[in-house]
Amino acid sequence: MIIADSNVIVARLISRDGHHAEATALLEKHPGEVFVTPSVLVEVSSVLRRNISDRAEAARLVGEVAETVGIASEAEETVKVAAALYEKRHGQLSLVDCLLACICRNRQATLLTFDEELKKAVGPT
Repeated sequence: MIIADSNVIVARLISRDGHHAEATALLEKHPGEVFVTPSVLVEVSSVLRRNISDRAEAARLVGEVAETVGIASEAEETVKVAAALYEKRHGQLSLVDCLLACICRNRQATLLTFDEELKKAVGPT
């Protein structure tokens, strides 16, 4: 299983993003294998609304993401563990990042991200 962070999805959708080419290559390398969590989808939506003046286009892109990747659910116990990690890390990572770290650990999933702190939190896969 491969789980993508919002920064990879956003970079793929926004051509002016500095990681656009790398994100596109990463996602194209794993067709049908990439998942996002609902919280990542919310983050993507928020970033797109701030960066794309046409709200209908931003909404269309979010819908496109939801249709082209799998959705990995966040179980209640995972959310509790992530909240504890968030507290332990004193907010160095967002709660969404803590959720991603926990999901990747639990599912032994590979994480696609440009966030070095999040990579450290996930550890080797």
